[in-house]
Amino acid sequence: MLLTTRKFLPYFTAQALGAFNDNLFKQLLVLLFTYQAARFDTQLSLATVTNLASGLFIAPFALFSGLGGHLADHFNKARLIQVLKATELLIMLLAAYGLVQANFWLLMGCVFLIGTQSAFFGPVKYAYLPATLATTEIMAGNALIESVTFIMILLGTLTAGVLVSIKGSTLLLALIPCLVALIGLGVTFWIPGIPTKHPSSFELNNLWRSNVTGFKQARQTRSVWLSILGISWFWFIGAMVLAQLPDLAQHHLRLDSAGLTWLMGLFSVGVGLGSLFSEKLSGKQVEIGLVPLGSAGLSLFLLLAWRHLPDQVLINTPLPFWHNEQAIRFGINLALAGLFGGFYTVPLYALIQTRADKAHVASVIGTNNVLNAIFMVLAAGLGLLCHGLGFQTPALVLFAGLFNLVVAAYIYSLVPEFLWRFIVWALVHTVYRFKVKGLQHIPDTGPCIVVCNHIGFSDAVVLAAAIRRPLRFIMYYKIFQMRALGWFFRTAKAIPIAGRQEDPAVFEAAFRQVKAALDDGEVVCLFPEGKLTSDGEIGEFKPGLLKILEHSPVPVIPMALGGLWGSVFTRKTRFKEKEWGRPIDLQIGPAIDATDVDMEALRDRVIELRTRP
Repeated sequence: MLLTTRKFLPYFTAQALGAFNDNLFKQLLVLLFTYQAARFDTQLSLATVTNLASGLFIAPFALFSGLGGHLADHFNKARLIQVLKATELLIMLLAAYGLVQANFWLLMGCVFLIGTQSAFFGPVKYAYLPATLATTEIMAGNALIESVTFIMILLGTLTAGVLVSIKGSTLLLALIPCLVALIGLGVTFWIPGIPTKHPSSFELNNLWRSNVTGFKQARQTRSVWLSILGISWFWFIGAMVLAQLPDLAQHHLRLDSAGLTWLMGLFSVGVGLGSLFSEKLSGKQVEIGLVPLGSAGLSLFLLLAWRHLPDQVLINTPLPFWHNEQAIRFGINLALAGLFGGFYTVPLYALIQTRADKAHVASVIGTNNVLNAIFMVLAAGLGLLCHGLGFQTPALVLFAGLFNLVVAAYIYSLVPEFLWRFIVWALVHTVYRFKVKGLQHIPDTGPCIVVCNHIGFSDAVVLAAAIRRPLRFIMYYKIFQMRALGWFFRTAKAIPIAGRQEDPAVFEAAFRQVKAALDDGEVVCLFPEGKLTSDGEIGEFKPGLLKILEHSPVPVIPMALGGLWGSVFTRKTRFKEKEWGRPIDLQIGPAIDATDVDMEALRDRVIELRTRP
């Protein structure tokens, strides 16, 4: 388990304490400025103060995340974490002085400095995971980091509420963030060092050049770039909704300060639980099929939350959260929106870490943070614009839910792989009980050919659900051209093939496409029997694989699929066996070198795999 390993536990603890401290400090200021404004030397309105603080915290992400990623790519990540945690301690000491003196502008300066420290910490935080974890651990690592982050947001928020409610607690408010920062710094000395692969290539670029370089690296892989846009959009929606909670709590739900804390905490708990569940649902692999599920659920529950908000401003006496039925219903839907938000973001972070250039992961994460900040600023600007146009705060929750549906549909039209993976994941994991053995034999990168026995029409869907790397299936061209399934096959980038005598042009085009796919480092899937089995047994293997290997000598990985014979998708004539809950299994064997491939021996190998328990 990751939490018991030295490579993960100290890093996990340090980042958790940092998330707690950031949110403790920010929530302390929100509550103090909201309910004890008279203590501070400012005449600014509450709305102005909250927007100013939000802007000061977010601005450094746009300014410094690129440079932070540049540093994380060129220096020992463990040592860099130590330096950043030491910086956090110094900032908290300065903020402690500001709290004791009730110095408004000094505290605003500390908000900017904490945002700057977080901007530098974000890229190294996420770049640390692919540098230390195995591919099968990436999803779990991201799920744990995302879940603990939002749990610490909750704890920091709740702790701030408790501390502010204590009379004469100014000194306590000042010292606790310093103590947490000190503990976090101490933990970092147990993080094992990670030497960088290219320290000599570092140049202290100016801010603009660092950001431009990061953007270029992020855009090298289309799925990575669109994943960054997807994450940024989530933060746009989150920032828009969370920014409305103080006004919703005070003027529309009649909540006291503790009630506002509960609302913020429920959203954080939802995202944390969604992050943990996403790892369970994904089968410990990077499963981007959860992304459409997450975006749909996020919109649904935001719209349901909006239904429980009154349009008019209420001036009645504030109620505690648990005595306010309307607020409870709103809070539950907010938590469920956060839950699906966790399904949405964790696979996207994991995709970025696994598909980005390994030498520039931190720079790509820095670019992600820059865009996150820009989108959050845009959310704040849109919120101010809507208020200026006369829209009530509940309308912004409605807009967030509707906007998310439109943007999600647009993203999935650009990258159909997300929607296709969701369909595959949903079909296989709701209809079948699936067991896979030998998944480690599929290489993380590089070209290969996987061969499997052909039982039924659903084989391609089942294999795509089992193997997280995109598969390029070779299939009979008339099936590829079927109207009902054509979109599915085109989205999966299947390769149509015909017999040499049946259609020579399609036959030759198929081999050219296969060679191009293997040259690009993709995984090609071939059913060497050339047709569905008519009796459940494995038929003769056709020699087409040998023609492919002549031009592309790549490893061949044998697989055997079992349990599907007799289902409605096979040629068995009796349909008495139930389909729902059917146990199926996939056995994957070690790769065979291209020069050692013999079709008869390969068939025997697949038969042997199928008979394994």
